[in-house]
Amino acid sequence: MKSLLTILFTILLVPLFSQQKKEGIQVIPNEIIIQLEQGTDAISFFQKIKTQARASGVIFQKEEHFSKMLNMFLLKSEEDIPNVISLLENIRTYPEVKGAGQNFQLQQRDREPNDPQFTNQWNLDIINAPAVWETTTGGVTALGDTIVVAMMESGDWSHPDLVGNHWINRNEIEDDGIDNDGNGYIDDYHGWNVVEESDTVVVNFDWDFHGTRVGGIIGATGDNEMGVAGVNWNVKIMWVHSKLTYDQIIAGYEYVYQNRKLYNDTNGEKGAFIVSTNASFGVDYFGQLHGDFMDIDDNSLFTPWCELFDMLGEEGVLNVSACSNESYDIDELGDMPSICSSEHLLLVTENNQSHLIQRGFGKTRVDLSAPGEGSPSTGGNNTYQTIGWTSAASPHVAGGIALLYSLPCENLAQVARDNPSASSLLMRSFILDGVKDIDAQTDKTATGGRLDLEGSMNLINEYCGGDNIGLLNINNLSPNPTNDFIEVDFTPNEYGKYTIEIFNAVGQRMYESEYEASQFLPASFKIGNLDRLKTGVYFLRISNNLDFTTSKFIIYK
Repeated sequence: MKSLLTILFTILLVPLFSQQKKEGIQVIPNEIIIQLEQGTDAISFFQKIKTQARASGVIFQKEEHFSKMLNMFLLKSEEDIPNVISLLENIRTYPEVKGAGQNFQLQQRDREPNDPQFTNQWNLDIINAPAVWETTTGGVTALGDTIVVAMMESGDWSHPDLVGNHWINRNEIEDDGIDNDGNGYIDDYHGWNVVEESDTVVVNFDWDFHGTRVGGIIGATGDNEMGVAGVNWNVKIMWVHSKLTYDQIIAGYEYVYQNRKLYNDTNGEKGAFIVSTNASFGVDYFGQLHGDFMDIDDNSLFTPWCELFDMLGEEGVLNVSACSNESYDIDELGDMPSICSSEHLLLVTENNQSHLIQRGFGKTRVDLSAPGEGSPSTGGNNTYQTIGWTSAASPHVAGGIALLYSLPCENLAQVARDNPSASSLLMRSFILDGVKDIDAQTDKTATGGRLDLEGSMNLINEYCGGDNIGLLNINNLSPNPTNDFIEVDFTPNEYGKYTIEIFNAVGQRMYESEYEASQFLPASFKIGNLDRLKTGVYFLRISNNLDFTTSKFIIYK
């Protein structure tokens, strides 16, 4: 759906605590990021770089290896770096360097709520969440995997409407100073704070209780006679705190990756069954950059950020991100992460209560819309507030993914275990193909529609067999007659293994093999070397533990 176009663009970050500026990304003037090629002797390399910088009056402190997967390092100087562009250009000439740039601050994609009423949850009605609640309200898959959504920012999980859905790492012993589960993080019992390298995820940096409000959209506890309900009444929210700087965002996604990979590698004994991430932040486009702002016409730091989405997707995580709150064509001007081509990433814009898109749009890069304006949610100090714009839209989708995984569909749950990457892409198709078409959004997003959880549920029910479970059917067998091979198309009744057999006219089995049905229907296979069989009538039989079907064919020589 997306293609990674070669475009020249520049982008702006709105600082969190200052008046909006429109010159570019707000860089951190004394910090640079370097990505080294794998196998590089980092110690020798940084000794060389530090010596060179010292000659120019720049004193770098010890380098921090913040992403081991991507081999990325943060270098801090004692003071602002003079002539930083020249320094970076020189660093990029080294063969050991894969990319380098200044560290920078991201933007939360929200503003002060403009709808003070939180009792009328219009946002859940228009995505048809109540229709799904008739079947499931979240929690676990059909095979018992506990569903987790990773929130890529801090929030107050102790809020009375959130505490019951707070993810805890049960394989970690709290505060014993040991990495008990072997995921690479010590004492990550309540989640992970990449700034302090601790599990203190309730921190003062939750600006305007942004993360708390986003989290409430995903999973405020439902049916508890309290406050509001989230998209999921039951779900586990993993809080990953950072101050939204580039290096910390990368480190946060790596934490999510390691936990889902550990879950996959240990067959669910350790780690977390994370199905989606939510990022209600990003980097906007604006005009030419200058001064303390970074020119990123060719920003090598964005490439590894995009790569992370593919890496997470391979482990089964579908990533959701808010697009820009500025009303411009993202296809033309771009923002981050919309420029990423990963199929394991969904870009979401906001629609208001009149079904209109007033924020970022793009017929190629923006996937769909979801409710924003004045969505009721949990708030700071155990209160209830609203949240709007694309910051609200994104968690409706991330939470919706988790809700759909809890439907009673063993096929989907089995794919998530056996082929995590395929399950991420499959869920992506259920989300995008299930949208509600909105005339006013036709040329605004790739789907031209709004999140519709009932529509997605109906697609999943069809995929899982619905009323046709147990009905196995051969759709086509050709050529017939044949003298060498047959090609077979059939409709599976579930995901998994099938026995393929050929019998002659007197019931003798002449051939046997197995076929693994993927999630994409219908299935097909080819059987060759049939010239070894005599001329006559034969029967192809396809079976599993639920049903069997047979079709006759003729071998003629």
